[in-house]
Amino acid sequence: MSEDLLVWYAIYFKLFVSFVVVVVLLFFQTVPMGKLHRGGWGFELPGKPAWVIFELFPLLSFHFFYWYPVSESSLNPTSLIILGMFTLHYVQRVFIYPLTAPSIAPVSIGLILSACMLNTVNGYMNGRSHGPLNTYTGDEIREPYVWVGMATFLWGFLSNIYCDQLMFYLRRKAIERYNDSKKGDKANVDVSDLVIGPTGSIYVIPTGYLYEYVSCAPYFAECVEWLGWAIASQRPSAFTFSIFVFANLVPRAISSHKWYLQKFGEKYPKNRKAVIPFLL
Repeated sequence: MSEDLLVWYAIYFKLFVSFVVVVVLLFFQTVPMGKLHRGGWGFELPGKPAWVIFELFPLLSFHFFYWYPVSESSLNPTSLIILGMFTLHYVQRVFIYPLTAPSIAPVSIGLILSACMLNTVNGYMNGRSHGPLNTYTGDEIREPYVWVGMATFLWGFLSNIYCDQLMFYLRRKAIERYNDSKKGDKANVDVSDLVIGPTGSIYVIPTGYLYEYVSCAPYFAECVEWLGWAIASQRPSAFTFSIFVFANLVPRAISSHKWYLQKFGEKYPKNRKAVIPFLL
């Protein structure tokens, strides 16, 4: 069996998983992470180490299948741009996100292992199709679609970081107010707008920038980010990964939006959508 055919099998598998993820997460189950955390999923790792494993694995698997074995096609400038965009995203997720997050909920080992399996498939199909098996000529960097894709990716990437950091800032301020309310001389501090999550984390209604339009602004930004990456790549494997990200994040955003509405009630903005401004 040729490796080209194996890559296509990986693409078909990822598309099938995307469909299953949407059906399961929308109608039967929610991913037990963050504010939606719940017990009963087996042994758990502390949030921040688990997060690093989550985000480091796709970075390593992509690079392994991209560079092994090193070939002339792997050094194509167009392919290196696509690799650089992918690497930029995951370096940020591995280092900046966990170091700046006030807290991250524990994650079950089963969820981590399933994510690692799916990211191995993604690393293989995208690492091979953008590395040793790519058919880029190098002239693609002159094409408008590459620059449109890069610009879209960059907007999504920067917006994703900004929305994460904005939420972290709001949560830190909320934690300070909550702690002040427990002190005897500041017992009158208003904390009626705060909610304690399932793992003891303090949550507040997010405001500012994209949060004025959607509850899960980082999810929206990340979907845009990977759409831009796929546009720049123009490879079926990249579009498949973009579809998988959408299939994974949109149902989770809908569940998180329902959580906000349930926990904050009348205080929560009624015109705010879950993940896509003005639509969903």
